[in-house]
Amino acid sequence: MSYYFLGILLPKIEIGKPPEMSFQEFNTFMKDNLRAGDYQKLLRLRHLYDIANLRFYWKEAPLGPYGTFNLLELEDALATRTMLPGYVFAFLDQYLTNEMRLLHYSQLLGTFFQEEIKKSSGIIQGYYKFEREVRLTLLAFRAKSLQRDLEVELQYEDKGDEIIVHIMEQKDAYGYQPLPQYADLKNIIQDFNQDPIILHKALLEYRFNRIEEMFDDKFFSIDRFAGYMLQLIMAERFYQMNHPLNVEMAS
Repeated sequence: MSYYFLGILLPKIEIGKPPEMSFQEFNTFMKDNLRAGDYQKLLRLRHLYDIANLRFYWKEAPLGPYGTFNLLELEDALATRTMLPGYVFAFLDQYLTNEMRLLHYSQLLGTFFQEEIKKSSGIIQGYYKFEREVRLTLLAFRAKSLQRDLEVELQYEDKGDEIIVHIMEQKDAYGYQPLPQYADLKNIIQDFNQDPIILHKALLEYRFNRIEEMFDDKFFSIDRFAGYMLQLIMAERFYQMNHPLNVEMAS
């Protein structure tokens, strides 16, 4: 389904500039104007932030603003064992303390990506595959830099997966050469690795630009709105790093 009128109303997003429409305003606008099934696609793209918020919750830190649950809703979901995927509760049963859950958080995150990619298609599958591979590429660079054991770092991943095979083939090499589609990440790491804040901003901009490439031909479809939402999140997070007192954009 095309949403020509809605597409025209969305303001342009530019990385480094304050978005004219906040994420919360965008979410309300989409909820009020999209068909229910299409809005659910946007919610599914926010489930990654729900998983991230579990980590914040176990650390007793404030939740980020991009998940689908507020604090009370998340506590209710955990107490009633509803509204979250079954693998979340299996993880809770495997690790009974918050300390252990934080220690093994990469296992939960890995399961999230594997399950979401396997059961989804289209925009959702494409974005989660991209995000997973970016994170694994960054993990490989970080492990090499810190001389960490890649077997341990990737212990919860599918050893037959293409990118895992690619990384493990270089476990004894001095450095890491990423897959061709992520070759530009190497330059970002080399240029900004000494300053974590600048590196984080560079990676947000990288994601912002890649998302534009993924969805720039979708125009007025739900896929374009999904891409817009993801870019808006990146733009808000980027802007927040320069304006930390703006609590509405905190992530």
